[in-house]
Amino acid sequence: MDVYFPLTQKVEYIQKIASVHFNGVLLDLGCGRMPYKKLIEENSGITQYIGMDIENFVYQQDAYKPDLFWDGNTIPLAPASVNTVILVEVLEHTPDPANI
Repeated sequence: MDVYFPLTQKVEYIQKIASVHFNGVLLDLGCGRMPYKKLIEENSGITQYIGMDIENFVYQQDAYKPDLFWDGNTIPLAPASVNTVILVEVLEHTPDPANI
């Protein structure tokens, strides 16, 4: 499968909407290795980026370790503590996406 086209589409879409829709504290839910962090920070008005994912030693080492870990059900943040939430590559890995 060619991954170039879907990746290019994601980057272009983030660039297109970031300056308009991403502001304040942004939560990147299911951030993985945070491949879009720099792109988001450079193209938006966010004041803080929070990466959150389930613990997975395979791809979360050193610089790629998320700011927060979660159990896949309960987000460990206070209600209304973020302004923007994004899920870029999450739902296809979620057994019960309606529960997020």
